Amino acid sequence: MAQTVEIQSIPTYEKPSFIMRLVRSRESGVFIAFVILFAALCVVRNHSFLAYLNLSNLSVQITLTAITGIGVLFVILTGGVDLSLGSTAGLCSFLCAMCVVATKNPILGLFVGVLASVATGCIIGALNGTIVAHMRITPFIVTLGMLGIARSIIYTLGRFVVARYMVPVAQESPLPVTGVPQTFVDAFSGNLLMVPVPVLVLVVIATIAHLVLTYTVFGRRLYAIGGNEEATHLSGISVRWVKFFAYVCCSAICGITGVLFVARFNQGALEAGKGHELDAIAAAVIGGTSLMGGQGSVLGVILGACVMGVVSNGLDLLGIPPEPKVGVIGAVIIIAAIVDGFRNRRSAR
Repeated sequence: MAQTVEIQSIPTYEKPSFIMRLVRSRESGVFIAFVILFAALCVVRNHSFLAYLNLSNLSVQITLTAITGIGVLFVILTGGVDLSLGSTAGLCSFLCAMCVVATKNPILGLFVGVLASVATGCIIGALNGTIVAHMRITPFIVTLGMLGIARSIIYTLGRFVVARYMVPVAQESPLPVTGVPQTFVDAFSGNLLMVPVPVLVLVVIATIAHLVLTYTVFGRRLYAIGGNEEATHLSGISVRWVKFFAYVCCSAICGITGVLFVARFNQGALEAGKGHELDAIAAAVIGGTSLMGGQGSVLGVILGACVMGVVSNGLDLLGIPPEPKVGVIGAVIIIAAIVDGFRNRRSAR
């Protein structure tokens, strides 16, 4: 009598739909938080929050944080950190303003200022990258030291160059760089097709950064180093040079932020970029970038910057003094780091 053999069907793996992948992504939670905060402010401070001037200032604030956050994303993906990015952007801004004012032709000064700002950022990034990647010094120590050096250079230039040679009457105290041509200010703080120029700059930088991180060998290696640096090294990849260029990219983007600082403040301000590193790192961490490296996205950084911007703007509208505001931002960073730690432990199981 023939026996019948039951063939068990092999379970098939169904790829999650686009909607399910979107819901499970790190960015979805950040987006929901942003919507809730935005809606809450619309209810609590309807007229003042939704005013055109407030929304315009908010968009510029978010843009500056997001651009610098995208820069630091390159470094954090490798498991590093750049605490000098605020002072780097400030120094780039100061040198940019000096070059623009010193150049007699406003149109030529526009290009000279941008070139000086980005070049300064590249030089600082190269110094950070060389010491961190090739000399193997802890990124925290290196970039903390560079933070002080860059800020010191700003005040030195303000005291011994601007205060003595760029003003009608010599002064003893550090001075900002004033007299920036209106052509420069309009070029980087005006509107193009009813969209603020800084927002358009963010769109360009975000698009390029996304393409680099997603579709290039360099981008894939950044994620690989953050995921497992030793395995990446054993696979034949030059970890040192990848880290080096990560810091160069970060500081070069800070140079672009420096240009926008000049246009926003209409001068090379002595305090430009001070504390900006906290906002940028917070935006990256809130947006789902892991401080351990290997995880993060450009979209997440932008959403994190939106959350940071709405929180800061909401505190201003509620009349909260500046000192508690810094504490709130610090608390947000700690909470985001704790959530990131829980998330990493769960994924490791």
